[in-house]
Amino acid sequence: MTERYDDLQQIFGYRGAADDAEGVRVIGNEVLVVPFWTPTFCATLIRAAEAVGAFEPQPDDPVPGHEVSLAVISPRLFEQVEVDLGVRIWPQLQVVWPYIDYHGLRDVFVIRYAMGEQEHLRMHHDIAQVSASAKLNEGYEGAVLDLSLIHI
Repeated sequence: MTERYDDLQQIFGYRGAADDAEGVRVIGNEVLVVPFWTPTFCATLIRAAEAVGAFEPQPDDPVPGHEVSLAVISPRLFEQVEVDLGVRIWPQLQVVWPYIDYHGLRDVFVIRYAMGEQEHLRMHHDIAQVSASAKLNEGYEGAVLDLSLIHI
């Protein structure tokens, strides 16, 4: 039986967040897939981002993705994600990339992209040894992660 947690337990206690499946799948050159969060936790995270106003337009944002840092939603959540990545995810990545080392997180954002709002994003890149994206929901149209543009 799977334990159920309310939204506050999930966000502040990181309860029910981890997808305990293991195994790295290589899907492209230097592109890996690792099980990360449960669908229930992802839905709760979206509600938490909405609750703090993350998806409101920001006119001065040069890359208008309607984003919010996990640290804004909850500093405790950010800390728990940082630990989870180091303890649970990083060792799985090291199976494929044995020389990477974990030094914590720079930041983690929840970003919403919507049709009619971000068609003209300027090109940008992350300054990180490893950069990741986690799809938080299903059932959307018009978006795709173009692996040909990803360079690590």
